[in-house]
Amino acid sequence: MSSYGRESVWQKTGLTFRLLIGCFIVIGMAYLYVVWIAKTPMSTYWPQAGLWAAVGWGASRLHIRPVVVLFLLGVMIDLLVGAPVGCWASVLLAAFLVSSLFRKRAQTDRSGMIRFFGDVASFVVAFIFARWLIGAYLDGVDTREIAGSFLTAGLLFFPFRALFRLSDDNRVDA
Repeated sequence: MSSYGRESVWQKTGLTFRLLIGCFIVIGMAYLYVVWIAKTPMSTYWPQAGLWAAVGWGASRLHIRPVVVLFLLGVMIDLLVGAPVGCWASVLLAAFLVSSLFRKRAQTDRSGMIRFFGDVASFVVAFIFARWLIGAYLDGVDTREIAGSFLTAGLLFFPFRALFRLSDDNRVDA
């Protein structure tokens, strides 16, 4: 509820609509990458937008729909970038899992620090897992190339994280 006792437009929307908005943002960022950014030097720092959805949706209540949508988005990213099918899906699900582990504790924290550290931990675990997957299965690929995109995704997540929250619980979004 807002300070005036009325619900905002975002609070009136349901889970499915919020999932669709997040999907459109991730797919839009992937489209921009494939069409315009991939051939430029900016591609090193183009954010992995799927991580925004994974971390934001993981901070909300656990549902099967975000898991299925993250898996499908991960497979889409795999097909777009030429990665083995399931690689990015597993990275997104790892970030979702870590973010959801911090959710319950974040509800009892009034300062918002646990939620912040949960989000940061999700990006770090996803990065380490992605480096391990890429390094283990794709010999000869320099895993340092993904560092810029993960860092950019992490920095841009915090101003836009409200777009990827599925719950109305202010304790989670603090």
